[in-house]
Amino acid sequence: MNGSIVRLLWALTLVTLPITSFRWLPLGATVSPLSLVFLLPTLMLAFVSARRRVVLANSPIWILVLFTIWAVAITVWQIAGYGSHVPVLKPGAPDALRSAFNSCITLFIGAAFYATAIMMTTNREELHSALRWIVVGLSINAVVAVVQGITLLGFPSVYATLDHFFSSYIAIDTYPRPGARGLTLEPSWLASQLTVLGLPIVLARSFNPLGARSWRIRTGLGSLLVKPNWLLFALFMAAIGMSFSRAGLAVSIVSLLIAGIFRLTKIKSAKDFLVAAIVLPTVVAVTTMASLSSPYVRATFDLPASSQSAVYHYAKEIGGGGRLAFWMTSWNTFSEQPITGVGLGQSPFYFYRNVPLWAYNEYEVVRYMSGELINQGLPNAKNMVFRALAETGLVGAAMFAAFLATHFVYALTSRGVEVTVFCVVLIVALVVDFWSLDTFALPTFWWALALLWAISRLKREERSNPVTYKKSSRIQER
Repeated sequence: MNGSIVRLLWALTLVTLPITSFRWLPLGATVSPLSLVFLLPTLMLAFVSARRRVVLANSPIWILVLFTIWAVAITVWQIAGYGSHVPVLKPGAPDALRSAFNSCITLFIGAAFYATAIMMTTNREELHSALRWIVVGLSINAVVAVVQGITLLGFPSVYATLDHFFSSYIAIDTYPRPGARGLTLEPSWLASQLTVLGLPIVLARSFNPLGARSWRIRTGLGSLLVKPNWLLFALFMAAIGMSFSRAGLAVSIVSLLIAGIFRLTKIKSAKDFLVAAIVLPTVVAVTTMASLSSPYVRATFDLPASSQSAVYHYAKEIGGGGRLAFWMTSWNTFSEQPITGVGLGQSPFYFYRNVPLWAYNEYEVVRYMSGELINQGLPNAKNMVFRALAETGLVGAAMFAAFLATHFVYALTSRGVEVTVFCVVLIVALVVDFWSLDTFALPTFWWALALLWAISRLKREERSNPVTYKKSSRIQER
């Protein structure tokens, strides 16, 4: 009975993963994942199992624990006044203590997502089940996004109605930039889910060992082999295109190139070559054209007219001047306390004294400086790399980097093509994702890392003792 309840809660956790900012979840924050409702009881019930605790103990969770302890300790030290924490605040701004508390909670939530995912993928059956439910949730999200994109391009009034509905009953608020956002808060979060989690799964499953299936449809001209995995890939690519996310578009193209390189080494027939050489590039071309229908995306390709144009001018032209200002501000904050950092949630309090002078020409920066946006929250780094450096210092950033690298090294040494594809695509997606998102509470990259570890661990077990592994994988939850 306990096992059935755990599996049900786990399935609900995975299916609801795309809903990142649930309006009716009383967290009072932009990041309010609905899956958290089902995650916490799943974590508690899973932790009862000794077998699952052993699997968790043998994962990189200990590096994450050390990083969490360091980050929280530095935050307490700064808040207590023992550091050189001298924040410059604007009237009406959240206080430093509340910001620190919220940031620590988001890190705990991220660690809970990761720990639960590790404990709930102990054997092949559980891994396949997790992949299926994740794909179900992402597919629903992608379908909603495609519908939003089609209505945005051809039926603006219908799009406005749909957007109002989702903002009233699902997401916390509307997002100003046009683009499909699915069940998430904003288009970039949709693209992040599909590139960090969706594409690694479908591209790795295309190499079959992860449980991909095929449908054989009989027609008057013969049988037609249809692979649902490639249909999922097309659906995810369409949703990414409809989101008008420049980062999502870039990751999608690079991911396809990576999978194509591995696929070319596996080609055994002319049909396989046809798929690799014609069908897949066509999907990318359609996705790119859909994205380029947005002026926001087209501006990216308006390169500087001369070599005298600086990086800032190009960033400004493509709408990234404000983002660059936030990055440089976080870097200046890191430079003040490079070893320890200023503590979780504290870097925004240094914004007003560390923002570069050239950034005063940026509209978003001016609105923060004038106090116009202060009631909507403090300006953040908008970059996981700069945030980790500014708030946890070199020590904390090194711990977090070691946590990530452990997964990648473990996967790349597992000697499985599907594991390698999953890993390399995930690395590309995270590199891009971390340069635009800076929150620990979004579950996407925690799920992806946990799945990568589970796939790699099971591949190693299968290689070390294939007979025993095959029998033990049939053991059901007791």
